[in-house]
Amino acid sequence: MPVTVDLHSHSGYAGGAGQISLSALAETMRFKWYQVYGVGDCLFPAWQKEYQQVLTDTGAGLYLLPGTNARFIRQTEVILTAKLIVPTPTG
Repeated sequence: MPVTVDLHSHSGYAGGAGQISLSALAETMRFKWYQVYGVGDCLFPAWQKEYQQVLTDTGAGLYLLPGTNARFIRQTEVILTAKLIVPTPTG
């Protein structure tokens, strides 16, 4: 069974993302036919507290917004940077 998901999202706590509520995300999901949406920035303490208070854990790694069919999965970005070291030619 195909599942439509969006796994790149940001919370209202991310710079430049604006104020985003879980109910507004659920409405967008319905409009775009998404079954699962990534709760971006899931490690940010204030956002973590908010979604833990609002969403119901289904026990399968998905969280349900009560009163809707909207299911969420926790996600975040990992950005790694390193100094590029270019070897010098020998000889």
